[in-house]
Amino acid sequence: MKSKLFLLSLLSLIIFAADLKKAKELVKEGKYKEAIGIYLKDRKEKKDERLHAPELFRLYVNLKDARSAKRELKKIPIKEWEGLAKYCEEKGEFNLAQEIYGEIAKAGLKLSSEMEETYLQEARALLKKNNLKEAQKKIREIPKETEKKLYYLAKFFFLAEEFDSCLEYTRQFSKKFPKSDLRNTLYELNLLSASGEDLKPLIRAYRLLEIGEDKEAEEELKKSPSPLAQILLAEIYEKNRKTDQAIKLLEGIINRDTTAFFVSKALLQLAKIYQGMNDEKRAMNILEELITRYPSSSSAPIARSLLKPEKKGGVH
Repeated sequence: MKSKLFLLSLLSLIIFAADLKKAKELVKEGKYKEAIGIYLKDRKEKKDERLHAPELFRLYVNLKDARSAKRELKKIPIKEWEGLAKYCEEKGEFNLAQEIYGEIAKAGLKLSSEMEETYLQEARALLKKNNLKEAQKKIREIPKETEKKLYYLAKFFFLAEEFDSCLEYTRQFSKKFPKSDLRNTLYELNLLSASGEDLKPLIRAYRLLEIGEDKEAEEELKKSPSPLAQILLAEIYEKNRKTDQAIKLLEGIINRDTTAFFVSKALLQLAKIYQGMNDEKRAMNILEELITRYPSSSSAPIARSLLKPEKKGGVH
């Protein structure tokens, strides 16, 4: 009797393994509904409603059946949800991914950078469609008041020419993240908004840079006399290996502009370019000049960190 039961159990395992192999083959062939049928049949036979829930979740996502996917999600431990949300992103199901990330955040689990990036990708997609209001709304949906959330809210309000709101979010950002390197960029934007100059070309350029359209941004920046426009243009030139043009622009700002903020920024960028060219001596000289001329500038701490250890002691 025992040997008969053992044989039946062994046969059942062999059949189960064959079914699972068949299900995986069906998935590879894109026959998701047939694969679902195999998993559901095995679940019913074993009387376990949680069995194969992750596999079924992915299959329902492939079929764009969000309702069924959510039903399976509830049967899966929440610590596994982030991986499933990433799967939704890979398949282009961003709304479902955001819902899952939102539930993870509500449960008090840490919001990862991947979760945050999903919202920002959607915001950039909306920006590309010139739908700034919806882009701002999407950023607000990030469940926690993170560094990037406040930064992008301030930045997107600048892009919408809502300068008072940009300033307000910059204040919130500075209060909550006083040591963040992103503060300098927000400071630049608020400095520009108070400058009184024509910001249209610069704002258009910022929008284009945010969505990765560097060539179009370059053309807009050429229309602006702002030193920041020249600095951004130098960054594009450097990125596209037009180093000589980048150096020429930055040296022009250093020689003619009297604003400490922009000159110190240009000096820092110029030093980094020379470091990238392995001209350490020239880079160190420029960093020392920056610290000597503008010791209280926002670029000075970065310059000090880039100086060689033996040089740091002699510069105050």
